[in-house]
Amino acid sequence: MDKRLKVLLIVVILLLVCLAFYLISYAITRSTGYTITGKAIYSKQERVLIVKCMNTEGVELYCSTSSSNCLRQKEELGDEFNQINYVECAENPEECGDLNLPAWKIDNRFYFGIQDLGKLSEMSGCKVR
Repeated sequence: MDKRLKVLLIVVILLLVCLAFYLISYAITRSTGYTITGKAIYSKQERVLIVKCMNTEGVELYCSTSSSNCLRQKEELGDEFNQINYVECAENPEECGDLNLPAWKIDNRFYFGIQDLGKLSEMSGCKVR
């Protein structure tokens, strides 16, 4: 068999294996609601319900628009970021003190770092599943 034909055949087989992996992981994600990394995927309605519950429970996000981690937190939450109870630390330094940002206040306890909505729903008790 010609060397170029062998290489082409190997490339085609690898592409088919990659496609199969993608389709299987997509099917698993669609049926379970979780990605292969274990991260939950929520519908728009579920995301809104979680944020409303968090607001009812008094969950607050302490952040600053000048913080790159806060910008990443905003990206993580997407459209729901604007519905979160939010304290802007640049405007309220007395409330934030020396907190590492972003900081989530849940049940009078602080949790630091970027959190995904799944983790926030667990920590706040606002589960939709």
